[in-house]
Amino acid sequence: MSTDSELEDLVSRMYVEYEKRWNYALRRTRRLLQALTTEILVGRDRERLVVQKGRIKEPASTVGKLRRKVAEGEPIPRTEEDVFHLVNDFVGIRILCKTPRDLDEISARLPGYVEAEPDVTLYLGESNDYVAHPKKSGYRARHFVLGISDPAADAVPDAPPTKVEVQIRTRLQDAWSELTHEDLYKPGPLKPDDFHDKIARTMAGLLNEVDALADHLATELDSGTDPMKPAEPAAAEAVDAEPTPVYATAVVVRSGPNYALAQVNGRQGLVPASVVRLLVGAEKLIDVDDYLQDEDVITVQIVESEKGVYYHPVDASQLRQPVKRPRPVEPD
Repeated sequence: MSTDSELEDLVSRMYVEYEKRWNYALRRTRRLLQALTTEILVGRDRERLVVQKGRIKEPASTVGKLRRKVAEGEPIPRTEEDVFHLVNDFVGIRILCKTPRDLDEISARLPGYVEAEPDVTLYLGESNDYVAHPKKSGYRARHFVLGISDPAADAVPDAPPTKVEVQIRTRLQDAWSELTHEDLYKPGPLKPDDFHDKIARTMAGLLNEVDALADHLATELDSGTDPMKPAEPAAAEAVDAEPTPVYATAVVVRSGPNYALAQVNGRQGLVPASVVRLLVGAEKLIDVDDYLQDEDVITVQIVESEKGVYYHPVDASQLRQPVKRPRPVEPD
């Protein structure tokens, strides 16, 4: 029997034995990460951290990876233990972040969050920080390897936890991977040369600079839409006179957790969460989109400062009553 046939048979048997546990581990990890991102994003833009569906590695991909390992000098795997030694990403899931600071925040919170879960283990020795230390190709991301214990009655006694690789990337890092890494570093008819590698690294570096700019932009915007920050003053105070408030009718064109965008005679301005929160008398953080939706018409006070144009709602009766949103529960 050829080596290829032996590998294919071994991998096929493993998928029959382990696929049920791998699917459980994927579902458990996704619920864990969704709970963590929900906790982090209270009162903030829900799109800053997106937990993707995840995947079980295709058998053909596993066989291909084993072949590459053997070609690089690893012994031919003969047992399941040999395969697990060479492949630790049978189960994988990805978190996409808007900016590097979102990536840093969830990376910092994940280890402590995992420690509180009795059925989850974090393998620090197998986790990698490719943001601080990018791969030669230019690849950037943070990888955490979790171990998920399976409580199923038919699980193999004393079986080790199922390993799940969690990749945390910015959207631009993910775009780089889709544009270059998948084409250049996966099996195919063409092999990358030094020129291709240089182009890929240059693209990764440029996108890293854009990520940094996005971070600066998000920080600046947040400083003007902080839901706990006092509202901008209505106008610069004159020495001997009170400023005259300017009111108008505005139409909401977009709404989110931290702010809404509204228009007055075609001119856009921000409706900050801090203003809505004060208007409704809420003591805790709120989501602006609970109170304002697209096409709502409201009376506002126009506030201009060096940072931009703000529209402060003045009539609480024009705001919607918040409705508690049930969160979907995924089946086990």
